[in-house]
Amino acid sequence: MKDSEYLWAAKDYIEKHGWCQEAVQRQDRVCAVGALNAVILGNPSVTYANAEDVESKEAALEIRRRIVYALEGRLSRPGLELYQYNDSPRTVKQDILDLFEKTAISMEEQGQ
Repeated sequence: MKDSEYLWAAKDYIEKHGWCQEAVQRQDRVCAVGALNAVILGNPSVTYANAEDVESKEAALEIRRRIVYALEGRLSRPGLELYQYNDSPRTVKQDILDLFEKTAISMEEQGQ
């Protein structure tokens, strides 16, 4: 899959399961990082430490790193991390969906 396809899938995941703040996953709802974990690593709560296959884990984490970097590059304040933006009291679900969509479109335009 291309990075943009993972972003579309993560956007769809949030739309289907719901969005949350202050946690990677709360019941079925997920934060921005949880949605990426779900579609790239197979589980919203999967981390580096508990992903199973080392080679697959490394490749998946590299994909997630690239996508998070692209998302953070679109944020209005330099140095703001994705989880901080997700958890900001001013951020709403639509902000995350819009961020994912705009970033996916930009990646598609670059062939990613």
